[in-house]
Amino acid sequence: MKNLVLSATLALACSAHAQEWKGVGEFGLAITGGNTDTQNINGKFGLVKDTDAWKHEFALALLQSKTDDSKTAQRYEAAWTSGYKLNEISYVYGSLRYENDKFGAFRNQTVAGIGYGIYAIKEEPTTLLFEVGAGYRRAQPQDKVEGAVCIALVGVVCPPFVVTQFPKEGDGILRGKMDFSHQLNDNTSLYDTFLIEAGSDNKFMQNDLGVAVKMSDAFAVKVGFQLRHNSDVAPNLKKTDRLFTTNLVYSF
Repeated sequence: MKNLVLSATLALACSAHAQEWKGVGEFGLAITGGNTDTQNINGKFGLVKDTDAWKHEFALALLQSKTDDSKTAQRYEAAWTSGYKLNEISYVYGSLRYENDKFGAFRNQTVAGIGYGIYAIKEEPTTLLFEVGAGYRRAQPQDKVEGAVCIALVGVVCPPFVVTQFPKEGDGILRGKMDFSHQLNDNTSLYDTFLIEAGSDNKFMQNDLGVAVKMSDAFAVKVGFQLRHNSDVAPNLKKTDRLFTTNLVYSF
């Protein structure tokens, strides 16, 4: 999956200019050493093509964390949305999102949806967009690992861990999205994006709040805070994940 995502990213990036795509990439890295060695990597990549009749958006995101050679986070996400414009402020859309999360509530999930989008505000310096629709989610829960803690001494046989694999879940969902942005001044912008995918098996919510400060026409520094919530998780997992990032952003 990782190689496929990277290949798709490179292919789309190479053809962005020729096909009048606009893109943005961001990357953050934090490394510590000493008594505890840690490594945290996060990145995002997005492309947008806006024509008189259509608007297409493609996005990738990755998160990896490691502490003393042990991974503590590993998530990849890809999303695509295409909207057919009804007028200047409204459109109908189709969306597809795939997520692979080794340490999340679900090992992987695919969500497809259709719906209606409308701009409540579409005048500089502020935009406020709402999307509402329905769809279908197919998800693979994390495996359940059970076993007693055992110290391997001479003559002592440790019992094996028992791994339970759960079947994939599929259910219909209601999908909603809010996308807000405001230009505070010539160099600073505020953004907030909220996504909800609510079904009978699980209710997923994600909110991304942040501030971006331009250093030049192409480069900016972005500070962001992300909240992710799943209502249905395994007993040993928390329902809410938090992520704070400071990234370098490149626009093209």
